[in-house]
Amino acid sequence: MEQQQEQHRHIAGSLRQSNKLHKTGRHRSKRSISNDAGRKLMYTVKAITKRHVKQLTKAERRSQSVDRRKKQREAVLQSKRCRGLYDSAPFLVGVASLTLHVDIPKIMDLLLSAYPSSKVTRCGDCIHLVLPSFQRRISFVVLPDCDLFGILEFAKSADFLLLLSQIDQEFSEFAEHAFSCLCAQGLPNIIYALCGTESLHLKKKNEAKNSLLKILSKRFPKLDKLFVLDTASEAQLVIRCIMTQKLNMLKFRESRSSLVAESITVIPNSDVDSLCSLRMKGFVRSKPLSANAIVHLPNLGGFHLKYIKKCATPGDVVFGDREEEVEYPDEHQVPLTSEAEVDPMDAEQTWPEEGEGEDSGDGSDGDEDDDDEDNDDGEEMESSGDEAASGMGDDASEASALDMKSVTFSTAPDEEYNYEEHNREKAARNFAQFPDEVDTPVDRPARERFQKYRGLQSFKHAPWDPLENLPSDYSRIFTFENIIRTRKSALNSTCSGIAQPGVYVEVEIENVPASYCSSLPEGRPLVIFALLEHEHKMTVCNFLLSRHPGSTDIEIKSKDELIFWTGIRSFTARPIFSEHTTGNKHRFLRYFLPEQRAIATCICPVTWGACPVLVFRKGVDDVCSLVATGTLHSIDPLRVVVKRAVLSGYPYKIHKRTVVARYMFHNREDIQWFKPVQLSTKWGRRGHIIEPLGTHGYMKCKFDGMIKSQDTILMKLYKRVFPKWHCDMQINEFGIDIPESVISASIKSHEDYLFSTRELENIQELQAKH
Repeated sequence: MEQQQEQHRHIAGSLRQSNKLHKTGRHRSKRSISNDAGRKLMYTVKAITKRHVKQLTKAERRSQSVDRRKKQREAVLQSKRCRGLYDSAPFLVGVASLTLHVDIPKIMDLLLSAYPSSKVTRCGDCIHLVLPSFQRRISFVVLPDCDLFGILEFAKSADFLLLLSQIDQEFSEFAEHAFSCLCAQGLPNIIYALCGTESLHLKKKNEAKNSLLKILSKRFPKLDKLFVLDTASEAQLVIRCIMTQKLNMLKFRESRSSLVAESITVIPNSDVDSLCSLRMKGFVRSKPLSANAIVHLPNLGGFHLKYIKKCATPGDVVFGDREEEVEYPDEHQVPLTSEAEVDPMDAEQTWPEEGEGEDSGDGSDGDEDDDDEDNDDGEEMESSGDEAASGMGDDASEASALDMKSVTFSTAPDEEYNYEEHNREKAARNFAQFPDEVDTPVDRPARERFQKYRGLQSFKHAPWDPLENLPSDYSRIFTFENIIRTRKSALNSTCSGIAQPGVYVEVEIENVPASYCSSLPEGRPLVIFALLEHEHKMTVCNFLLSRHPGSTDIEIKSKDELIFWTGIRSFTARPIFSEHTTGNKHRFLRYFLPEQRAIATCICPVTWGACPVLVFRKGVDDVCSLVATGTLHSIDPLRVVVKRAVLSGYPYKIHKRTVVARYMFHNREDIQWFKPVQLSTKWGRRGHIIEPLGTHGYMKCKFDGMIKSQDTILMKLYKRVFPKWHCDMQINEFGIDIPESVISASIKSHEDYLFSTRELENIQELQAKH
């Protein structure tokens, strides 16, 4: 019986039902958590090798966050409290005048003699003020008048800007222009002071201060007080404000080491006459300075340091011989290589055909650009005038000759008319009204004109390989495998050495061109920055820009030469503009229109972190104007910028959904070539080409619905474009165009906040009578 029962036992086969396991996702299941908490053994490899982490309670997690926040707050407070002390860098104050007739030497004497116990030391263009009673130090630098780039360069590393204005003088256009540039670059602490109020009554003085403060608060929201700087007691208030005011933290400045040169010495090179060395002294600020780092000289580029020597602070008394502390670069010094090495045999290449790379050096795309239609109207105007002149008969010429006797002409030369700017403005208006629409050439087959273009089923969802057909310039730039990790490691890197923040050092920069040293402007402070890791290498940067309100009458075209003034460097480039949108493709913009935001893509050195950008455009007579402001958006060489060319045609005959179109092409072969490309209309219909009709460009099309006779048939073609290698660190000196539209509407008139000279005379007469 037992044997029979064993024979009839059911054994599950391979087709038995197996239920799905519960998927807990990325988190652990409740049963797994409860088993671990109850010390139950789970006989699986994953459970045995899993690291057990103690689960903190809610109170413990709250306590940890409080401790972490407290440590961060203490670190920030400690960094702020040490500003201006004896063992740190002094407060750096720039003194600039915004109006005429400001007696700056008198103002400086008031500030330096405000406290009798203070000690004054002059070192080059910098004046050090030591206040033993407050245990603070302040450094004053007088900035040259009407030097916008000198003010912007000094504001990168300054703690305060002391702006002075005479009460009986108007704001200049330069002052308002400087306000706009400073706000776009990043403001340090602003202290505004009025001068020349000794003869005013106290009531009138307060009224002038309040009215001016009300107007300036629109430009500087954090400006809560306006000072008067005419007496020693008022100068004490200004100095006390410098020592107690909360400092503004600029990210691009706090993440890099900087040095303001107080004294500069040029040392000629004995081997090469065209090179020399710059020896300068100053305080190290923000971050430690390493002898292995690359320092950036403004308007020139990056260079190596020969040594760093720790020196005594100006004004200190040194007893006996002091041992010098000098740091020299070692084998870890960063090389100055800014371009990647190109191996011509690295990738398989075909032999270029004749004329294939002839136009690679200019600003075009490699073929005849769509921008050629900008000059068509001008040619038509000239031809029509010639035809009209040639069409006149002999009678007309005789009549005109008779009329010439009674007509007198002026011999004064007419004003030169800028046809180039006129054509540019006309093309920009056409681009704003008809974006990317291109006329099909009559004298050239369309299949040759648009041979590099392709059609897309959907611009948003169609795939586009970012590594496809890259230009040769992209082999010279650097790319990063993980840009986020590289940026984080560069910003968090620190170095140990003698040049810690607050130390007065002497540095020597070697192999500097002698022409640069001889052309250093007098009175303008020289500010150098130490570059972070990889910041001297070339790559593709994308800047998010907005048009400046005072430059609406200036047309900016893609591939125009522009001057980029970034946080730590300045350079010229020819960017291409594209839309600021999401997705893997971005539409190319031929013109950067006013009241528009766009991405400017150019090949330039790497810059880590948030960085403000000011864009200038050079006009006639090397006069530049501020045209755009923005910030660094991303570093991405694989960002796909696609140029769109829209071919337009018009319906000739309409029968339900079938349409006969014309004027899009001019021969039968072009219609056969572009037959696979999808068609669309301005009113939202979609269709395709069925067949060509005849030999003069007529074609039969079919759409998803009946179209109107006033509709326009469009064919959209796309081609990827790349920025050209045009980056120059050396910018020639140029002037600044200050248009009248730059003046803010908030400052309406001089009568709102200043007293005229006549009112001052009346007040003085009344005071004399009383």
